[in-house]
Amino acid sequence: MLTDSDIELVSAYRFYFDRCGYDVNTSLNAHDCLDKVRKTNPNAVILEHDLATASDVAVVNQLYEECRLRSIPIVLTVGATSVENMSMLSPVLACLRKPFRMSELCDVLNSIEQDAIQDNVYALV
Repeated sequence: MLTDSDIELVSAYRFYFDRCGYDVNTSLNAHDCLDKVRKTNPNAVILEHDLATASDVAVVNQLYEECRLRSIPIVLTVGATSVENMSMLSPVLACLRKPFRMSELCDVLNSIEQDAIQDNVYALV
């Protein structure tokens, strides 16, 4: 599940990750993301951290509070926010400061996939 408020960036993410063989669901806001995560139970969530609202932090907290969603790794993408502060949110696995290369995000997803395979939990598709 990939969430970002920039529709052009979401399209670019989708194109890149589709080409890498990932099945990508997208959302343009945090509340829609939470609804879709509940329905699809994705292997990872990529969520834009927006300083204008706290809704994304609420989504992170909600995902953590719902037992069946607790194990979903979350990657935050941030603008001016300090990456160090965001990584303290549970269950945030990684934070990437914009702008970043798509390959950096792909490396994080590959790391999640490798950890899951080692733990026999799941594999990203």
